[in-house]
Amino acid sequence: MRLLLSLALMLLLIASPALACAPCPKTLDLAASVNAADAIVIGKRTDQANAEHPEFINIEVEAVLKGKLEPGVTIRTKSWVGQCPFGIVTNTGEAAVFILSTSKDGDYTALQNGCAVKKIPYENGFVTIDNNLAGINAPGSEILSLKAFVKRYLPDIIKKSE
Repeated sequence: MRLLLSLALMLLLIASPALACAPCPKTLDLAASVNAADAIVIGKRTDQANAEHPEFINIEVEAVLKGKLEPGVTIRTKSWVGQCPFGIVTNTGEAAVFILSTSKDGDYTALQNGCAVKKIPYENGFVTIDNNLAGINAPGSEILSLKAFVKRYLPDIIKKSE
């Protein structure tokens, strides 16, 4: 009986980490993420969370590419779920294009529990798109101006402004 109990405990301990942060069965590529997003903003993380894995972070919105947010507002976004990076994970002060979904409680979070493109690095008017995230089966990345990014991935915004 003791041996059986010990074996069961070992199996539980071995399986627990694997179940804690289950991998995504399928991850949306960039085009699908942009299409499914409730909001796409350029912003920076502004909070100074002391926790290594904060449950929520704050993002100050600098520009809105999609959605009903206004520049200058600060939004609260889901970041970590326990030890799992299912939300928006970024460093304080880091600028990025954030691809967001609204949660039931009115906060923002990553699409499909993190199984989508969450952010794209942004610096001096340019975005850096990882080829794998864009659905291109090749190593490397592509640097696009913000205008070229919007034209490629958010063409309806271009049409509305013309």
